[in-house]
Amino acid sequence: VQAKEFKHNHRQALHIFSIIYRYLEIVKKDENEKLNYQPRAFIIAGKASPASSFLKSLVLLINNVSKIINDDQSLKSILRVAFIPNYNVSIAETLVTGADVNVQISAPGTEAAATSNMKFSINGSLIIGTNDGTNAEIAEEIGEKNIYFYGLPYDVLEDARSVDQIKIDPRLKMVFDAIRSDMFGQHDVYEEILKSVEIEDYYLVNAEFEDYLRAQTKIDIDYQNEVFGDSENDNNDNSNDKNQNSLSAKRVAAIPHMGKFSSDREAVEYAEKIWNIKQYPLPIKYLPEDFSEEEEEEEEEEEHEDNDNDNNNNWNSFYSFLIVFLFFSIGINL
Repeated sequence: VQAKEFKHNHRQALHIFSIIYRYLEIVKKDENEKLNYQPRAFIIAGKASPASSFLKSLVLLINNVSKIINDDQSLKSILRVAFIPNYNVSIAETLVTGADVNVQISAPGTEAAATSNMKFSINGSLIIGTNDGTNAEIAEEIGEKNIYFYGLPYDVLEDARSVDQIKIDPRLKMVFDAIRSDMFGQHDVYEEILKSVEIEDYYLVNAEFEDYLRAQTKIDIDYQNEVFGDSENDNNDNSNDKNQNSLSAKRVAAIPHMGKFSSDREAVEYAEKIWNIKQYPLPIKYLPEDFSEEEEEEEEEEEHEDNDNDNNNNWNSFYSFLIVFLFFSIGINL
């Protein structure tokens, strides 16, 4: 699942290009060879600014790609793609809790902070993403072996962005050729997306395409390593290795270490280290900084006195009512 607002640096383009490449590779195979591919369902959700022709074209491309792939009956059990429009919290409640893998592939150095990866991970979804920002913080807690990192090292990022002439990766070129063949609709509307990679590639779509495919292949392998209840292989070391490297094993290993990213822990840490405020037992009473303990005790005593007075007034009202009632009762009898 990739569920993010559509932005250049969130690189939905990189993700959909990888899905197109996967599709092009599968359709070249015969029916038996297709069965060797790990079945995958890709879900993309988000909203795009109506003022951006680039982002609107990207949404159109994703929708057209999903239509072409989903209409291919030979891929029905192998590859599915879905775009969910009008992404909101209600939709997130389902996606976040149901995702095996969540896509966090913002261009390195462009994502100051993110919380969607925390929400996914605390619900047992593994991250495929760049070793940057909160992805790196999560890795410190759950271990890098439980995250599918990819991408260029930090020390070569600027060199990759300043290349005079970009040489398009052969696999990405195959994707671009398919798009320009009108396979997914009139290609003219997608030219802005393609040229952003061919001319500048500031967001490193081309530079990191090969490594992103490698990370996706690693996910395929870990899916295939799901080995449950195979009695013949219970004592087989190879089977145990597969179990430990399976997607489920990584999820089980990761979840217990995600407690640091709970909202409770963050609220306490912010209170202590940033807001410099103290905890008060419930019910919470607002106390100005210059409010002394003596004043607090005096106020509590006044409150007790007020309560006592209220109780006395209630009893006085009751006695008055009783006297009047008795008076009228006696008068009626006479």
